[in-house]
Amino acid sequence: MSNVLVTGGAGFIGSHVADALIARGHRVVVLDDLSGGFIDNVPTDAKFVEGSITNVTLVNNLFERMGFDYVFHLAAYAAEGLSHFIKRFNYTNNLIGSV
Repeated sequence: MSNVLVTGGAGFIGSHVADALIARGHRVVVLDDLSGGFIDNVPTDAKFVEGSITNVTLVNNLFERMGFDYVFHLAAYAAEGLSHFIKRFNYTNNLIGSV
């Protein structure tokens, strides 16, 4: 059994990925700040951590405690039609948060 982190696991795609991983016997941790997803989307068998991928301390602590074998990085802000107006916000959260 592998330890798997799914960022953005409260969103549509992330929650389905988490479901599929759990169905295959993996231990899943979902990290999501709930800015675009919903807690009800998180599979009941997943461990849920509310927080942002931009929180370096939180992410480092998760990796140290859980020893993840795999990461599915699906966290991102998708604001169709607004992306032009919130470039810096998207840059900080989508790109810098990934790094």
